[in-house]
Amino acid sequence: MKRWYPILLTVLCILTGGAKAAEMERRVDLGDPFGPLKLIDEINCAQADDPHERLQYPTDGSRVATLLGRPCRVLPAEGGPKYFAYRIGRDKGLKAGKAYVLALEYPEDQSRTIYVSNRGCETNLGFATGQALGDTIYGYTNNNLESLKFPLSGEYRLWTQLFTLHDRLPGIEGIRDSGPRPDTAADGFWVVIAQPAGDDMPASAGAAIATIRLFEAPPDETLKARYEPLPKGLPKRHIFWREEMSDNVIMNQPGGMIDPLDWY
Repeated sequence: MKRWYPILLTVLCILTGGAKAAEMERRVDLGDPFGPLKLIDEINCAQADDPHERLQYPTDGSRVATLLGRPCRVLPAEGGPKYFAYRIGRDKGLKAGKAYVLALEYPEDQSRTIYVSNRGCETNLGFATGQALGDTIYGYTNNNLESLKFPLSGEYRLWTQLFTLHDRLPGIEGIRDSGPRPDTAADGFWVVIAQPAGDDMPASAGAAIATIRLFEAPPDETLKARYEPLPKGLPKRHIFWREEMSDNVIMNQPGGMIDPLDWY
């Protein structure tokens, strides 16, 4: 029997190594335009013992509910502003200057207004489902808010964001003007799910998220937009985009980028 020990140990090593490799190289198909991507980290928002660091405001601001047959973490629509936040990617080998994809699973069951703050690249984006508004009603600017009747699929959908990880990252507090950015890629970064006060987002049943996942982005060349040239003779307009508060990332020291030219 002893002469079989080396063979058995070899087989076990191969099987164990293969299982670990499969776990490390788990890929998930996110559909167009990304396709199958390598999963880096995953947060189950409804799982009470999920190991990721979590904060919320107020302290009892979120709850777990079963929506479309799956448990989700929900921010009730009543009352004042609320958020819950998770730190994702800690000790996962993240690298500053590298591209990643943040993906959130949410139920498209009711009208909902949801804000997502990605501290890894200091962006704040919102989206809405059904007849919920994509912005707040009250603010210092005039708006042209409309409650549109977008159909609800009755399924779980994906919200995705392609981004480049910054050199220095803020903590749970967002930075406006100068402020500390104490974290680096090794610390991971905060993802904040937020919403305004209930009377500021009528028709919304409250933000609801099932999972938050982080993926390694595909090569740059696969994501370049393809444009068909306009026929000759047609007038052309130059279109550009500017992020209103992006100057905070590079102008205040220490900024989010060690070399401001990296931002441009």
